[in-house]
Amino acid sequence: MLERWGRVYTVKTQKHIYVFPSHTSYTEASKMAETMETVGGLNDNVLRVLRAVLEGAQTQNEIAERTSLPASTISYVLKKLVNAGLVKSEKENGRTLYSPLYENIYRLPRLGLPLTPSPLARQLPEEDLQVS
Repeated sequence: MLERWGRVYTVKTQKHIYVFPSHTSYTEASKMAETMETVGGLNDNVLRVLRAVLEGAQTQNEIAERTSLPASTISYVLKKLVNAGLVKSEKENGRTLYSPLYENIYRLPRLGLPLTPSPLARQLPEEDLQVS
């Protein structure tokens, strides 16, 4: 009924249907739904890559060295994290650097991620990274 009254609308993904208030733009809602799909599907490889990226801007090779994961896995996970808006990629001196998008990570409530950013990285409140 709320959808018929224009109070909410839904965004369907392959696994879930997300409901958003009508004042949320469809673009923002779609991005949040995609992010939630990624976060909901976190596995050990995604967590390892995300932890490495939280240490600061790094290349794919540097992330591979830190995580001991194959290049194909790193590439797949980084693409997923970039599409979800949790990591950004930037070209610098012919290299692609990956770094965290803290503002998007911070907006996701209670991720349950055991992440420890480096002292140089912006610290996220510990309580926002724990499952309640």
